[in-house]
Amino acid sequence: MDNASTTRVSKTAYDAMTPYFTNFFANPSGKYSSSAEVKRLLEHSRETVADALGCEKDEIIFTSSGSESNCLAVKGAARANAEKGKHIISSAMEHTSVMLALKELSAEGFDVTYINPEEDGVISAKKIRAAVREDTALVCVMYANNETGAIQPVREISQIAHENNALFFTDAVQAAGALTLDVSAIGADLLSLSGHKINAPKGIGALYVKKGTKIKPLINGTQENGLRGGTENAAFAAAFAAALKETRENTDKNAKISALRDMLYDGIAAKVPDIKLNGKATSRLPGILNISFPGTQSEGVLHLLDSVGIEASAGSACKSGYDTPSHVLTSMGLTPATAKSAVRFSLGSDNTEEEIKYVINTVAGIVKKMRSVQRVNNR
Repeated sequence: MDNASTTRVSKTAYDAMTPYFTNFFANPSGKYSSSAEVKRLLEHSRETVADALGCEKDEIIFTSSGSESNCLAVKGAARANAEKGKHIISSAMEHTSVMLALKELSAEGFDVTYINPEEDGVISAKKIRAAVREDTALVCVMYANNETGAIQPVREISQIAHENNALFFTDAVQAAGALTLDVSAIGADLLSLSGHKINAPKGIGALYVKKGTKIKPLINGTQENGLRGGTENAAFAAAFAAALKETRENTDKNAKISALRDMLYDGIAAKVPDIKLNGKATSRLPGILNISFPGTQSEGVLHLLDSVGIEASAGSACKSGYDTPSHVLTSMGLTPATAKSAVRFSLGSDNTEEEIKYVINTVAGIVKKMRSVQRVNNR
């Protein structure tokens, strides 16, 4: 129940990458025929990714992860466009990698304006417009939130950015496989992706960089149009491309996942009183369900769930731990206590109705037990 954290490598992705460990192992930057063949296959993978995004293959940069893509987009674009201005607008609920990149830029003299989401977890385009200044060079708003699943009005926000000659970056890591990635429809100048969220292996990501967008590399080198040095991981690029193509061809699974998510929420709501759904009830990713259980702490709930074979989370796997409440939930106005009682269930196509029923009954028992203990301790 933690597919937002990572997913199982699909057979399609596995089969796509295995020949690179034996037959196609040459360095794609080499000058001999075996290298040329790997380079050709790498470019084919790039074309597949570009096709999914509706862009040119030269606009795709392969990275090691979504986090690297995020950092390259935020720090690379901000530093390269500092002459335009050193003001950045960001949602206050971005992925940890983006938040830390913005913190680093702040230490370099950039001025960052953070926009809190509404109570339903959605960023108001009106608030973005109100925050724009003459020196705004970059606007960062993720496509869909990784903790609540709330889908953001990225097209409207990108238009606001472009009206003011600012770049628009969106973290589409969690949205991939569920929402369109057409960069023209989104209006993105920069867009990040990660392989292990869509049944490719960990260790591969991608960044779309619109042609003509100025960006500075984080890792110097000649590979990836000079924007990401280091020998390309052709094997994982092939797996990523195959997985991305497979998600586009298998959109029916999203309806199944949405139905299981609704079944899970309805079942928990029927058995557990005084719960809070975090995020929109509609217009959200199919697999993410974030619920606060006041009177409990997520650390204890997750420990007990794990002890009986249920794996869930308190939010992003990249945050520091349980002691600090989720910055996503507190930015939505939740109290620290309510935020620290939140559990994120994130479903995938492998989940079954039988599993959902088991989770419903187990969660109900655990929450009842924990609330009883807390009432006794509070006497």
